[in-house]
Parts: sequence; structure tokens; C-alpha cells
Amino acid sequence: MIVVEFWEPVTGVTAGDLTVNGAPATVVAVDRDGRRWRFGGFAIPPPGALVIELRSGQIVDREGLSFAGDVWNYRSFSPEADEDGDGLQNQEEIEALGSNPVKADTDDDGLPDGYEAAHPCLPVGINQALPHYDSHTYRSGADEEKLPGDPDTDDDGATDLEEFKRGSNPCAP
Repeated sequence: MIVVEFWEPVTGVTAGDLTVNGAPATVVAVDRDGRRWRFGGFAIPPPGALVIELRSGQIVDREGLSFAGDVWNYRSFSPEADEDGDGLQNQEEIEALGSNPVKADTDDDGLPDGYEAAHPCLPVGINQALPHYDSHTYRSGADEEKLPGDPDTDDDGATDLEEFKRGSNPCAP
């Protein structure tokens, strides 16, 4: 199902106004407010390029102004695949980690997302090579907290990237 929300109520929407990779929807339903339209009845496309088009058809707002139509381009993924070869399934990257399923190192710190996910001290998506300052969590002295972006998480003298390259644990000195 695909939900299209207009900024104001509209009428004249038909199922065939929406296509997914050229295949028209066969079912449409509207919420009471006339703004959210749910389209279904089209074949689920295989992973890859996804073009969703909402044609203008007879869609008009309360003043009778016509909707011009719109096209959205997306990419769909097989949940079980590992598009970028980082050792994580697409579904885990998208839903649990928020990392990019087509980029093995989402944050460009030299540490693959799968390596960061396997080491709980390394946050996926935060560049370990750059310092990040947060005045709300940082305290000086004995209460000092480790902040994201610490290039040597375990303070053993080797950066997290060096530990990755030699196969040692960046979370344990």
C-alpha cells in the first residue's frame, strides 16, 4: 500500500491515477478528511529502481484547482541482501541502525558499518576520526565521559581505525 497525503482535501482521485513502475493501482481509499489517499492492488516490484507517479487525472481541490501530478523516484531493497558488502543485511541497516545500505562505511571514518555494529563501543553512523562535542554530556576530570568521535575509544594508544586494520578489539585495551 502507498499513502499519498495532499496538503488540503481533494476529490476526483481514482485508483489508476497512481502507478508503480508503470503498473496502475487497482484499489483506492480515502480518509475522512479527504487528504490521505491509500492506493493498493498493484504488483510489488522487484528490488531496484522504483518510480511512483501520481497523475493529475481529475484531481481537484475545494476551489476546483487541478492537481498537476508528481513523480517520485526511490530504490527498493531486498531485506535479506547486503547491497554494500559490509556484513549487515539491508533491513538491519535501514530499520535498526539507520545506516546506508549501499555504502559500506556510512560515516566515512574508514570503519565498515558491520565492524562498528559488531563492536558496541563504536556508534554506527558517527565518524570515529572526528571529535564531536556535546556540552550536555561532557564532564571534565574523573567524571569524563567517552564521546562519539573519539578516535581511540579504549585509550590503548591505537586508533580505532588502526585496531580495525590489525584485527584487534577497539573496545578493550
